[in-house]
Amino acid sequence: MKINANKLKLSDSSVFKAITKDGVKTSISFITDEKAKIPQETFIELLDKLKEFKYPIIKDLISAYENGRIVLCNDKDKSNSIVFLPAINKTTGTVEKVFVNIARFTKESNGVDMRTGSTIKKVILIGGYEMLYAILFGGFVFYNIHKIMNSNTIETYVRETYVDIFAEILSRHVSNPVDGEKLRFILSYFFYGGTKTALELASVLHFNESIAGNLQRTYNMDKRDNVDIEWLVDTLVTEYPMYKAKGLSIESLIQSSLRGLGSTGIFVLDNIGYLVAAMCTRVLHPMTFTGYMLGRVEKKGGKGFVHDITLSSYNVL
Repeated sequence: MKINANKLKLSDSSVFKAITKDGVKTSISFITDEKAKIPQETFIELLDKLKEFKYPIIKDLISAYENGRIVLCNDKDKSNSIVFLPAINKTTGTVEKVFVNIARFTKESNGVDMRTGSTIKKVILIGGYEMLYAILFGGFVFYNIHKIMNSNTIETYVRETYVDIFAEILSRHVSNPVDGEKLRFILSYFFYGGTKTALELASVLHFNESIAGNLQRTYNMDKRDNVDIEWLVDTLVTEYPMYKAKGLSIESLIQSSLRGLGSTGIFVLDNIGYLVAAMCTRVLHPMTFTGYMLGRVEKKGGKGFVHDITLSSYNVL
């Protein structure tokens, strides 16, 4: 699956920009704040515990962490909603490293520096080695998102789960159901970010080609460099007058999404890397992303999905 760069770089996301305007606390400054970056020796005991499990994936997670491809940060502002933040190569569009803000999953306690005897602040990861495994796995998935999404099985699972979540969010705006198949088709086009035309997508989804052709001409559902949240809202209120009557807007969509996804999970709406990383992290440790809509992943064979991700990593890396 081809992924447009605007579906990976968080700060370029139209949802990110809308969320920032809507008052959700977001900041990317922790990636340049050296004090926010957690020294690798901080969690040496937890890493040693993980190394006791002889699964090949754990070796690769730890290697990615020790080699700086995954960087753990502890933002001084614990209300910051961002968990995963990738560094994207401007030329190739590939992920060079992933910063993981774990501020919401840590607490501080007083400790003693064994070398000097002085009192120091110790960072403790809530959830221990299981939490560390979950967040490293999420960072590893984001780092390898291009390769992982080459799996047709994973692509299909992620797309269907994404459309399920988005359709449920939209259902909050109307009391009567809309044309479910057509709605899911429009949401799927948005998911692919303009990398497929409506007619190409119709072939993938076995959707009526005549209807797809009409949608393509009416709403410019061609191959495009960018399909933003403004396009989606405009398309929905035009195609479904009931959404317009109920006042569907970017702002109301964000508010509905926050209730179901939580402030840390809302970025899944417009960022495929964040989406897949959050899905995996939620399955491995439910306390990471607590929005109930992401619970769909657990109910929909989430452990099998993580297993497929693991196998995919070794097929493509």
